[in-house]
Amino acid sequence: MRAPLTSDVWAVDVETTGLDSRARIVEVAAVHSREGSIVEQWSAVIGEPDERGHLDVRAVLRAPGERVRDLPVVMHNAGFDLRLLSVEAQPVAVNNPIRPSLCTLSVARRVLVGLPSYDFGAVERAVGRTFAIEHRALPDALVTARGYQRLRSM
Repeated sequence: MRAPLTSDVWAVDVETTGLDSRARIVEVAAVHSREGSIVEQWSAVIGEPDERGHLDVRAVLRAPGERVRDLPVVMHNAGFDLRLLSVEAQPVAVNNPIRPSLCTLSVARRVLVGLPSYDFGAVERAVGRTFAIEHRALPDALVTARGYQRLRSM
């Protein structure tokens, strides 16, 4: 038997320039959700790369890292976002402070067996949420937080 999923979490979302190996982060957001209510939210757009092609992600990574330090972090397709966070952090010598403990993609595959797709929109529709796909970090982090709360109650 699995331990119950906690209701007090941070949902983090990262928006990128694409899905391939050359993708870059353009925006990061974090939403603190407790029992389905939004407690706090934060987002930042990342500026243009410097002359060496590096993004200055130091402040952006520190801000959500300071906020999410004491609670579980929820992400959808966490492996992809974490890989990009690590890639962007490396050239500016900053550690990625975001350590997810729950991935809504993994939870959905366990709870919503048989979906034809487990992408962000399909999972949200399966838990009864309809939304306009924004492809912006803050709205998507809000959807992830609310979708997680629905998944945990199933």
